[in-house]
Amino acid sequence: MDGALRFDVPGFDVVRSDRVTARLEVLDFSDVDPLPGQLDADGMDRPCVGELPGDYRFFAEGPGAGDDRVTLSLPRRFRFERRLPGMTTPAVCETSIPACGAVDAVDVDEVAAALSDREVTAALAAGESLFGCDARTAGGAVLVVERGNGRIILGDPCRVCAPASCTPPPIGVQRLTDVLVALRDQELLRPGCVAVTRLDGGARDVSSDLATDAAAGDVLALDAAVDASRTD
Repeated sequence: MDGALRFDVPGFDVVRSDRVTARLEVLDFSDVDPLPGQLDADGMDRPCVGELPGDYRFFAEGPGAGDDRVTLSLPRRFRFERRLPGMTTPAVCETSIPACGAVDAVDVDEVAAALSDREVTAALAAGESLFGCDARTAGGAVLVVERGNGRIILGDPCRVCAPASCTPPPIGVQRLTDVLVALRDQELLRPGCVAVTRLDGGARDVSSDLATDAAAGDVLALDAAVDASRTD
């Protein structure tokens, strides 16, 4: 076919000098707080904190509460006190909160993060902050967290009382109470504290347990409490 057009189709990709390499824009999210569920597998997105941010106390308060108190102090000290009728001094046990990175445990980093939450610090700075229904007026109890003159009081859920007079706890405050209760339950399973928790109205003769724990160095101040508890 004279005069027909001919096309030479190359069998390879011709190098084009005018091709432009696409650039990917890199976004920096290092200063953005992660949403729940967006932390790394170990729950960390920041350097591990090795000590508490200060000294705190928490306990139940009200006609329906016993006389148990927990004190947290630097660097990671946990102190539990139980006082019963007839005791001149409380029964006491002390432990060290697990170090940062402890496996399957509430560690000092988790506690420090909950205590340092901005909603928690704001509530403590306000003096006394009540969240939920004040169950003390009906013979119940509330959970109190203290630091210095600041007090956070957590009562029953707002659905229990009139919604108009009830302030629900912020997420940070609720998280703090969950962490503190979990920490308390965890540390009271330690050998030195188990004997103290057995001091109740129905089982107060635990001298053999206390002697064993004291010999192991787990109990700091219990002898006076045991002697007083034997007096009915």
